[in-house]
Amino acid sequence: MTNYFKEQMEHLPTKEMYDTIYKVAKKENYKNALEVGVAWAISTIAILSAGSGKLTSIDKSEYPNTYSQVRAYKFLERWTFIQKPSHQALQELKDTYDLICIDGSHTYEDVSKDIELAIPLMTGVMIIDDYLHRYNFNG
Repeated sequence: MTNYFKEQMEHLPTKEMYDTIYKVAKKENYKNALEVGVAWAISTIAILSAGSGKLTSIDKSEYPNTYSQVRAYKFLERWTFIQKPSHQALQELKDTYDLICIDGSHTYEDVSKDIELAIPLMTGVMIIDDYLHRYNFNG
């Protein structure tokens, strides 16, 4: 758990990341979105700010800052948080999603599994972060 938290904290978000997710969410005019990974609240707030649809967020850890940000922006009624490992939560979901944002674990194995499990739930577009993450290359 400590290594996971340390790795997440070293993966700093950027304004470019927020802007990109916001633009895609806005363009897609989503009704029901899904997010894997909520650290920093960047994608959470970008997606909720870009439209009026609902967002379900999954993370194995609780990030109080994300909840505080969602509350401060008055998005609580459109946001559902599931605190479980993504592979477990994705298998339990029954809804479909017209926007999916994958930004949880940064290992090839975990990202690949998240994508595999999310595809059957997808009716629109998928945003994938960290497909070129440094942890996935030797050297």
